[in-house]
Amino acid sequence: MSPRMATSGILTVTVSPMSSRTGPVVWSRTQGGARLSTTVDLDLGPAGDVPPGAGLGDVLDSLPDAVTLSTAVRDRDGRAVDMTLRYMNAAARAGQPDSASAIGLTCRELWPQMTLNGSLAACLRALDTGVPESGEFLWTEDETYRPAGYDYHAIRVGPDTLMWVLRDSTARLRRANLLSEASRLAGSTLEPQELLEAIAGLVVAELADWCAVHATGGAVPERVVLRHANAGDADLDCPIGADLAARVARDGEPVLAPVVLPEPASTRGALPPVGGALGVPLVARGRTLGVLTMGRADGSVPFGHPDLLLAVDLASRAAVLLDNAQRFQRERRTAEILQNSLLPVLPSLEEVEVAARYVPGGAEVEVGGDWYDVIDLGAGRVALVIGDVMGRGVQAAAVMGQLRAAVRGYAQLELPPGEVLTLLDRLVDQLDGNQLVTCLYGVFDPATRRLELANAGHFAPSVVPPGADRAHPLPVPPAPPLGSGVPEYEDHVSELEPGTLVALFTDGLVEVRTRDIDDRLDELSELLGGLAGEPLETIADRVLHRMGLTHRAEDDTALLLVRSPVDPGGGRPADPVDAALPAELTAVRRARDMLRAAADGLGLSEDAAEVACLVLSELVTNALVHGAAPVSLRVRASPRRLYIEVTDGARYRPHRRVAAATDENGRGLELLQALSHRWGVRPRATGKVVWAELDR
Repeated sequence: MSPRMATSGILTVTVSPMSSRTGPVVWSRTQGGARLSTTVDLDLGPAGDVPPGAGLGDVLDSLPDAVTLSTAVRDRDGRAVDMTLRYMNAAARAGQPDSASAIGLTCRELWPQMTLNGSLAACLRALDTGVPESGEFLWTEDETYRPAGYDYHAIRVGPDTLMWVLRDSTARLRRANLLSEASRLAGSTLEPQELLEAIAGLVVAELADWCAVHATGGAVPERVVLRHANAGDADLDCPIGADLAARVARDGEPVLAPVVLPEPASTRGALPPVGGALGVPLVARGRTLGVLTMGRADGSVPFGHPDLLLAVDLASRAAVLLDNAQRFQRERRTAEILQNSLLPVLPSLEEVEVAARYVPGGAEVEVGGDWYDVIDLGAGRVALVIGDVMGRGVQAAAVMGQLRAAVRGYAQLELPPGEVLTLLDRLVDQLDGNQLVTCLYGVFDPATRRLELANAGHFAPSVVPPGADRAHPLPVPPAPPLGSGVPEYEDHVSELEPGTLVALFTDGLVEVRTRDIDDRLDELSELLGGLAGEPLETIADRVLHRMGLTHRAEDDTALLLVRSPVDPGGGRPADPVDAALPAELTAVRRARDMLRAAADGLGLSEDAAEVACLVLSELVTNALVHGAAPVSLRVRASPRRLYIEVTDGARYRPHRRVAAATDENGRGLELLQALSHRWGVRPRATGKVVWAELDR
């Protein structure tokens, strides 16, 4: 009889009493002494080219899948415990050592993997229930542990008989495995070069004998990756990779090349003749990022259309991964350039030593908003800033840049630290109402050794007094971060002994997921105590090294070290001119007399002393005429500068104006500007200080 085959690909096999001409041994079942036919419907796909009138054996042999007749093996209790096999078509007989001798072997003897993964139990269940079972059993084919296996369908066709159809699923498994591995690379690296190396490695492991990736940014595709399946060929060039890449890049279409033999001139230092090649473009977001080319050596199985489809699928995934990696790298470079450009160049200070370090976050972490700053306020005073903008990426770095610029502007007003943070709090609220920023702002005056600080949610500074063996935090309790709407921030004043080391840092220095933060803070205190006598640059490097932050950290980190030298004058007398002045015009002459008397002790030449006296006269006169009592004077020297400060009780800030030729006054500040290195006004709670710096 002839089988009936539906157009949908469902092969209907009718099993009934047949003559020997119909092919292999067939089966039937008997019920009530009558031989009955059995019909099996199974989705096997096209049955092949079978001429009309062909027998069942011809139909089965035309199938590309293995078809067997399985007979139940039962135990003493009548339970089906195994199956014997009879190979019903050529695909089933192929690969068996001896088909004739294999008849009668059980599944456990031929495929023990079926027992291990439960496939045999499923088939036996179909024998008991009559409900068809389908599934898959897998094993590792060789030492590479690449998956191999079969899809199976088990249909009961008799009381003790199954029709068992196996379809080789190895190619599908490897395809799925290859694409799964390609997708997994998304979480393994965001470095474009490493990603392309990994993609090429997958290709040579599963598809080809060599693989190359060409970038298409220039006029000619440039090879950036080359991998060979044979490690001994690592130094050999690809015979056709560049030509194939250029063709794919030009046309933008995948190419399945026939057997290509290299020209004699190009065989030197090249791979053996190529037995076939594939080229596919790497396209993402409508842009060709590169070309993936691969080849098989002469004698290997040539590439086919399924290989081309797989390569196209792999290239599409690889292109998306590459595009994401390139976008991430561009954004990261932009943020790093922005952040590094916003970090300050530390000023050269005479009376204060400073050193700083910034460590960006790890490769998986976007750039953050940590920053530090050291601002020379004049007259020896210096502002110290360290802060952390919550968040990551360009947005955090941009906010950080705006805040750093604002801090520098507010610092020039010489406002108390608490007022500076209050102004910053309002600015943060205007920039982004949901943004939070921690910040520590302080002003250090080497003349008085006073450090005035205000804290907005930041770690307190750690200080190491001279002779101490560990650091301790300054008593500066934190207020809420900037952006919280705090009405005002308080000032805290500490007096530091000469030579005291002060360390300001962001949370990245002490916060690590695997360690308790108290343990890290204790470790930092011991480190600073043991290193306090070293140069600041050495201390900064060793602290980062010992805290595990030499190159990259879990979070970006800023560290600022400050120390006031024990003898900033290099051996000169340190006593300044410090006196109260009467609120009368005779105070001008008295101030000049005191300065001339101290000129030698201050290290002033005769000419420098005369210039200083002229500047001092203008400052005292301004305080007497435009200010209010009490008036006081302070003059002190550093190795390169002379600092003159005149204090009075009026809050009025002097403003420079341009005097006309006929004006009798209004030239005092012009004279001060011409004679001094720089000058400024510092407000106080009960008045102001007008100061000037002169070159010695």
